[in-house]
Order: sequence, then structure tokens, then C-alpha cells
Amino acid sequence: QDLQEAPKVVAARSTTFKTHRKSCTFYLEAVKSGQVQPPQATQVSHSVINGFKRQVDQENQREVASSASSDKRQRFIREYFDTVFTEDKHEEFERLLIQFQADNCLLVRFIEKGSTIRLFTFLKRACTTALPKRKEMGKILEKYNQVEEEEQHVALRNRMEFSGGRVNFLSDVWQNVAKMHLLGCMLALFGTILTFGLFKTGPRHDGVAIGELMENVMENVTEKGWEIGAVVSDDAGQCRRAAF
Repeated sequence: QDLQEAPKVVAARSTTFKTHRKSCTFYLEAVKSGQVQPPQATQVSHSVINGFKRQVDQENQREVASSASSDKRQRFIREYFDTVFTEDKHEEFERLLIQFQADNCLLVRFIEKGSTIRLFTFLKRACTTALPKRKEMGKILEKYNQVEEEEQHVALRNRMEFSGGRVNFLSDVWQNVAKMHLLGCMLALFGTILTFGLFKTGPRHDGVAIGELMENVMENVTEKGWEIGAVVSDDAGQCRRAAF
């Protein structure tokens, strides 16, 4: 029997392999003798094809409907995940935010400034999702104002007990005048100017009415543990009834 040439290794794409089989003498003889069965084309039922086409059409329709909807706002990947903070952590974040605003005497609209967003994005991008809107800052303040107020009162009482200092009580426009007055310079150097409260006034603006209102406020201040050292009022003598 004549020796046949040894087969050669063909390393190429699958299409090259199929082309090679058409001219390969070993493969053709094996097929002729029945030792090898040629590959059969895969038969796919029409029902499978039609089902696949229906599925693709439905997905295309949903995509078109989604792109044509009225909601044109930009989608962020974080919207598809859980919130950044837990409920407790979110409340703590809002409280710290209010404290930061109060300590730095910032207007409520600071929360919507571009510099604020850039700062929190730099610190941690995910924190920007927890930043409240400007209109929500008042609700947060109402939620924590009593706690913050009590903590500030305690801190002030401890400071007065340690230093022996007293509170200077200023009424009406004196808080504005003090900022440009010698008294304002003294307070700025050796103390702190703060607003204790804004109280409702009646139709009377004479010295007696002002004195009565100041007395009520002073009693409220004393009940909270503040020690009043001096009281300064505006020019109530203009009404010719009393000067306080």
C-alpha cells in the first residue's frame, strides 16, 4: 500500500478550516468510507425566529417611548443605587450643615452656590446628593433649633462662670449702631454680638412700651442663666414720657 503524505497542521480562522476540508484528501476519503459524518446545518424553527423578532421589536418600542417621554432630565448612575447615607447619618449630616451655616454667619442661599457644590464634590462626590435645597434649610433649622439653642446656653453659662463675665443687653437698633460705635469695637474685641430673639411689638413705640418689652426679655434671659451686666436702649426720651 502506498504511503500517503502525513497531514499538516493548519492554524487559521474557522473559515479557513472549512475551505481546507474541501480539498483535504484524508477528509474526503473518510467521508466517502463513512468514518466521518459531514456537519449538518442547524435547523432553527420558524417559531423561535419569530419569537426572537417579537422580543427585539418590543425592546425597540420601549426604548423609543423612553427617549420620547417628557422627562428630559439627566439621569445619574447614583439614582439606580441605594441612598448614600442611612436615615440616622442623613439627619446628622443636616445638623452639622446647619451648625456650619450658623458658625460662619452664612445666608441660607449658600447651600445652592456653585462653590458649595464644588467643595462637597471634592470632599466626596456622593455627599452632594445629600445636600438639601435652600427651601429645606428652614425645616432643618426648626427640627434642631431647640437642641442647638440649649447647647449654646450651656456653653455661655459655663463661660460666664469661668471668666466672671456678664452679658450686655442691647435693644432695637443698638445692635446695628454698636457695629460702628466704640461699644461695638469693645464687643468685637472682647466679646461676641448675637441676636437673642426677635419679638413682636405692638402699636405703641413710646419709652414705657419699650421698657416693658425689654423687661420681659430680660426676665427670659435671666431664666436661661445669663448674667446681665449692662443694658443699653435707644433714644426712648423722644416721646417725652420716659427715657430708659
